[in-house]
Amino acid sequence: MDAPASSTASVPRNVLENILSSISSLYRELYLDLPPHVVLGVLTVLVISTGYILSRDSNSKKEPYGGFQRSLNDVPGRETRTEWLNMGFWTINSQPNCTFPDACEALALKTALVACKDSGHVLDVGFGSGDSLLLQLGHNKIPRPLSLTGITSLEDHFRRSELRIKASDSYGKVPVTLYHGDAVWRQGSSGAATHPLNPISSPPQFDSILALDCAYHFNTREIFLKQCYGKLRPGQGRIALADICFEPGSGLLSQYSARLWAGALAVPSQNLVRIRDYESQLEKIGYTDIHVQDITLDVFPGFIAFLSSRGFLWGIFARMMGMWWRAGGRFVIVSARAGEAR
Repeated sequence: MDAPASSTASVPRNVLENILSSISSLYRELYLDLPPHVVLGVLTVLVISTGYILSRDSNSKKEPYGGFQRSLNDVPGRETRTEWLNMGFWTINSQPNCTFPDACEALALKTALVACKDSGHVLDVGFGSGDSLLLQLGHNKIPRPLSLTGITSLEDHFRRSELRIKASDSYGKVPVTLYHGDAVWRQGSSGAATHPLNPISSPPQFDSILALDCAYHFNTREIFLKQCYGKLRPGQGRIALADICFEPGSGLLSQYSARLWAGALAVPSQNLVRIRDYESQLEKIGYTDIHVQDITLDVFPGFIAFLSSRGFLWGIFARMMGMWWRAGGRFVIVSARAGEAR
């Protein structure tokens, strides 16, 4: 029905700016002390990124992810109703032609189902344009929550989600509270008093906390996990994350690659942890019943193939994701229960 949107109008400006900045700084830091084919690759991305950024209208929106994801949800012959933006779970019952919206929903379901329970109080962190919230409110596979709270750092997502929830059939059936701000509570920041993870605002209140394909961006994820622990019901509340770990090789080039692509994709260096280190962080915080499922092969290949089909610039982004994967990126579903101790 709808043709794919032009890739030149869809790639998020902030992602390419991050690529440009991180490549430039790393390139200077290494003093060109890299194999020729790596230098060539770096320069290629640098030139393409620079050309793209300079060609953008000076009046482009400053808000990242300000709507480009809607075109990714277009499926020929199907009315576009979703605005998903995650990497997706692409091996749904071995379907040969999984679509982007279906893969995104599958990843959201896989994450929610390991933590949610009937009549629970749910916190959804990084909810995008609201699809994961709508899933909580209306999907027949997810237990209906008693209350739903959400956090997003992007104003565009906050406003869009408010509109979509009010327009949904589920509006008014479950209390929904949305918060616009950073995922990590910071004392003294604007809105700190009403932040859902404010440790002094109220006793622990959430039965489930979800972070769908976003926690690796948090500054830092470990701080976020600690704050979540303090807001989960002791001995009962669960956290679930669709997240990324890093298992880089021992070689110097592998380490450089991990730093390069993490920087380009706005991943703080503190979040570049191996799976075993992730588990150790959770244990030290006090979490119990910890489970980490590596679903890398269910995520990266399908997502990369999808991006490659979306045109030239998305193809470049797909190559970036492939390099990130080869540098040691591992996609995981992480779940854990809050311990009794506080």
